[in-house]
This record gives sequence, C-alpha cells and structure tokens, in this order.
Amino acid sequence: MDMSTKKSTPGKSKLRDSSKKSSATKPQSIRLKEFLQNFHDTDLYAKDRSFCFIIGSGAALSSGIPTGASLVNRWLVEMHDMDDGSDKRILPPHAKIEDYADALLDGEKERLKKWSEERFKGIPGFTFEDRASSYGHIYQARFANDPDLGQRFLRALIHRRKPSIGFHLLARILNRTRHNVVITTNFDHLVEDAIAITENEAVQSFNHGGLAEFVQSRPEHPAVAKIHGDILLKTFNAAGELEQLSPSWQKALRSLFQTYTPIVIGYGGNDPGFMSFLIEELKTWGKDRRCYWFVRKESRFQAIPSCAELADIRALRLVECPGFTELMLKLNEIINFDPLHVELGRRADEIAAELKEAETKALGDLAEHERAKRETLAMEATKAFAEDLSDGRVSATKVAAGDTWREWRAHLDECFDSKKRQEILKEALAQFPGNRPIQAMAAFLDVRGQPSDDSAFERLQKLLKESEAELGADNDETLAIMHSFAGANLYRNELERAEFLCRRTIAGRERVLSAEHPDTLSSRMNLANALHAQGKNGEAEQEYRMVVKLQERVLGSEHPHTLISRMNLAIVLKGQGKYGEAEQEFRTVVKSQERVLGSEHPRTLISRMNLAITLKGQGKYGEAEQEFRTVVKIQERVLGSEYPEVALSCYNLALCLEVQQDMREALAFILRAEQVWTKVSGPDHPYTKAAKRIRERIEAAIKAGK
Repeated sequence: MDMSTKKSTPGKSKLRDSSKKSSATKPQSIRLKEFLQNFHDTDLYAKDRSFCFIIGSGAALSSGIPTGASLVNRWLVEMHDMDDGSDKRILPPHAKIEDYADALLDGEKERLKKWSEERFKGIPGFTFEDRASSYGHIYQARFANDPDLGQRFLRALIHRRKPSIGFHLLARILNRTRHNVVITTNFDHLVEDAIAITENEAVQSFNHGGLAEFVQSRPEHPAVAKIHGDILLKTFNAAGELEQLSPSWQKALRSLFQTYTPIVIGYGGNDPGFMSFLIEELKTWGKDRRCYWFVRKESRFQAIPSCAELADIRALRLVECPGFTELMLKLNEIINFDPLHVELGRRADEIAAELKEAETKALGDLAEHERAKRETLAMEATKAFAEDLSDGRVSATKVAAGDTWREWRAHLDECFDSKKRQEILKEALAQFPGNRPIQAMAAFLDVRGQPSDDSAFERLQKLLKESEAELGADNDETLAIMHSFAGANLYRNELERAEFLCRRTIAGRERVLSAEHPDTLSSRMNLANALHAQGKNGEAEQEYRMVVKLQERVLGSEHPHTLISRMNLAIVLKGQGKYGEAEQEFRTVVKSQERVLGSEHPRTLISRMNLAITLKGQGKYGEAEQEFRTVVKIQERVLGSEYPEVALSCYNLALCLEVQQDMREALAFILRAEQVWTKVSGPDHPYTKAAKRIRERIEAAIKAGK
C-alpha cells in the first residue's frame, strides 16, 4: 500500500506546491515495445547492468489491497460523519471500502468537498481534487485519538491478502535473474509470499530503516527494501514520518542505483520524502542513465503533484502500459519463461509426487515402528508364557486322579528345560496318542518354538474345531485346547485374536470350573499378557493385579504361579515407565523365588534379568550391567550356552553395553543372541529379527567411529 501525503513544508521536501501549474513539457515518452527491446538487450548483453522495481500501491491493488487514495476517501467520509451534527450520514460505519468511492459520485460529493476543504485548510495548498497527496495528514487526523488503532486498521486490511498473478510473475524475475531488487512504499508481504510460493525461496526483507545499512549494492538473493516499514512490525503513515527519507535509506538507495536501473510501477508520487529524494537523485544522472516510469495513461501522469519537477529530468522515460500484471507478463515473455500455469502445474505434480513418496515412507516407518514395538512388548509379555503360566504342582490344581491328561499337561508346564520337556511330551503322546489336550500342548510348543510354522498352528486349530464339534465349547478338554490356541496366537503376534480367545476361555472356565479355579486364573494371566502385548498397559496392569490377589488367596503368596503373575505385573509396570514400583516388585519376586525355587532356578534368573532391565530403564547402568553378567554366567553354567534363555540375557546385556557406548563388547553379545535364536528358532522368529536389527545398528555405530 502506497502511503503518501501532502508536499512538505519549506526547508524539508523540495517538491513544488501542486497548486502552482507548470508550463514545463512532459518527460520524454517511449513505446512499451521499445522498453521491452531495451530490457531484452540489457539482460542479454550488458551483464554489468541490472533493473530494479520501484513498486507502489497501484501494484497491490490487483491483490485486493486498496490504494492510499481509496483510504483517503474512506477516512474523509468517516471524519465527516463523525463531525456532522445532524443524524444524516454519507455512509454507515459498516460500509465496505469500495462503497466509499461510490459515495463520491452522488449528490453528497459537494457536501464532502466543502467540509474537507474547511477541515484541512491548515494544510498548505490542500484541495479536494488533490486530496490523495495529503494522505499523511488525513491518516494522522483520522487516528489522532488512538494512533495504535491506525496500525491495527491497516494490518487488518492487508491480513491474508494473496499475491496476484503479477507478483508471481515478478517473483520469477527476482529469483532467476540479476534483476532482483524491489524498492517499495508498501507494507504488505506480497513479494515475499509470491517468491515463497512460486520459487520456494526466501527473501532478504529490509523492513526497517535500521536495516538499511545492510542493503548490498548488488545482493546475491532477492531483496525487498521497505522504506515505509512492515505491516507486521511498524509502518510509517503520519505526515511527520513521511516528510523526509532517512539518511540511511538515502545512502542505501544511492548505492543500489549505481548498478540498478529503476522501473517505477504503480507509484503515485505523492510521498514527499521518497519522491523528493528520487527527483534530486535523478537530476544528477547523466544522459546515458535511465529511469522508466510506467503509467496507464500519459494524461494521468500530468495529475501527479510533482509532475513539473519530473518533466525536467533527462534520465526519465515515460512508458504507457495497461497495468502491473500486463507489464510482468511481457517481461516474462521477453526472458522466455514458460507460461506460469504450465510451470506451476509441473511443479505441483513434482511436489505431489515427492509428498506422496515421503508420506508412503513415513507410513512405512510408522508401521515398522509399531511392529517393532509390538514385538518388543510381546517379547517382554511372553517370557513366561506357557511354561511360566502354569507352573503349579499337579496337587495344587486339585484335579481328579482319573484326569491323567491334566497331570501330563501339568508336568509339561512345570518343566523349564526344553530338552526334558520334549522327553515328557514324547512319553505323554506315546501313552495317550489320541488325547487332544496333550496333542494341543505339543502343537502349541511347536508354535512357540517356531511361530511361522503354519502346520503346527493349523493342527492346533483343527484340534479345537474337532473338540468343539464333538464335546462342545464348554467342555473342560475343549477349554484346555482353546487356552493353548490363544497362546499360539499370542506367539504369532495375532494379538486381537489372542485377546478374543482368552476372553472366551475365561468365560467358559468360569462356568465349568469357577472364577477362582487355578486354570481360570491361568487364562486370566494369559489375557493380561495379550493386553500388554497390544500396548494396553492400563488394562493389563489391572488384570495382573486381580490375578495376583486371587492367586495369593487360592494358592499362596509364594506359589510359583503367584510369583510368575507378580513378575508379569512388574513387567507391565516397567512398560509404563513406573520403574520404582517395578523394581520393588521384581526384588520381591526374586527374593521369594530364591527361597522357594533356588538362586539358580531358570525362573529366578528370568526375574533377575527383568530386574536388570528395570535398572537400565532408570539409568542405573552399572547395577544393570552387573546383574545381566551374573545372570548370563549362571545360565551358561546351568543350561549351557546355546539355550534361548541365555540368548535373551545376552540380548539385554548387549543393549545395556550399547547405551554405555561399549560397542565392541555389545556386538559380541548381540551376535551370540542372534546365532542362538537363528539356530533354535530360525531366521524369521521375532527374537532373531530383533537381534539382527540391533546387531546392524551396533555395527553401523562402530563403522561410524562411535
């Protein structure tokens, strides 16, 4: 917006009073075609010369921002209506900006003219016809009671105005050629926004006089010199502020004009400070230098108050052009740019393709992150699954002597040693070859060892269907098979299905056995594991606490089942970041297990490993590392170096060493874990894949020299 005002008082601005008519001839005119040819030749052959653009409010009009003259009309009407003692108004306060121009076309014009010339008779040479040149005085009078409101008014007027096509065309010139400077009396961000949108580049915006000293005589990047301020900071509108251009701006502009030929477009010349500087500067130029001033009609140029001063300047060339946008179109053609809509359409397609690729990658990364998170949760939640879920003695389950399949399943649950468990399973299958619950247990153990083994999973599913069809869903054998099938789904990471099956099993066992039967509680712990594996930690914690409470009452506080439930409760507390509670729970479990099972029992060692993980989570790396090393040492002595449980401890010790930047020792332990899991469970097992990812990460860190 070109904020111009009346000519200065004597001693400041050197502009002549507009009331004095001059007989001087108008500046020399050239055709638009001649200018374009000159621009073309300069662009191609005179690499040491550049053009800059002096832009006024006439250019911003195409973006919906009113000119200073339009605002003067509005403010005069508003002040007239406030001063008028009668109830009659020219326009209501809520009228639109365009309505004020219309108001001056009817019978109210004479009344407004008479009032205006009386109200502003103190301004030397003020006339209603030349009212726009008194912008600064009129702005100052309109907001005399609250100058801050004037700033807010202008900010609201300009807010969210979008650059017109002319500014987008200008943006290409500024960013892609050496003609990269704009000098403007406007406050808006149309130039900056257009360059950001069309060119995806930043702009050097010198939006305050204090920055003028940083303006380079030949900037490398697009530059905008805002001599009247910035709408987001401070703007200069009052008469006193516009009376004289600051010395810092004068120095900066003189430096620019040494290498840049100005093209004036949309500027009314009613700014006394800048206009007087421009006139005095142009007067000093030799016959070979030029300033091109664009107007819609030459006759309109005569209406510029300082026209008489400009008429004497040899360097000035007057060029008729329909408008700002039309000039920018012609310049883009001369430079041989592609049509803007074609170029932006092509760029939009490229951006859309880039965003689609980035979005696809981000979604993939997110899915991988969620998958890895589920794997980690599943690893923690299922450490004691199956072999640790049903750790009670047969006598504790109070089963009937004739239910021999129960006894065999109990023996399988009790056995932690995988080799011994296979021997027990082989004997059970030989003695009861047609028993579905034992066959289901065998299939479950196969799935646990190799989750991707579809044949074992399908065998288990078939056993469940056969039992449901023959015995019914609420049969004890069917529910035992369903319990195993729920566990198989959990190991295969079919978590929602596992949760559904657990809830079905619990409901059936509550009907067939009781809500507090050990088998029912075992299924409830299974459900808690499934909830934890899905990240439903709040629900999992609630379920574990209920199971522990019932098991303490039914089985006792140090029964192996109860201790396993407490360990799993501690795991879910750790998963929620409740490390203090988790550490206390693990220490209690370890102490009880050492007393009941012994310090070297596999389950005691698993609890110690989880205690170490919790210590690591609290940043107690020294304690955690020592605990991990102790567990690994005992496991190797008790189980041997190639057991999955040893691999799990090596895996966690490697993570602890990694966070302490002991990369080479971390690599040794993660390799051991990966090798054991690959051998025992295969390369596609979640544990094996997790170890591989950690190993690759550590190797990359070593390679990078960390």
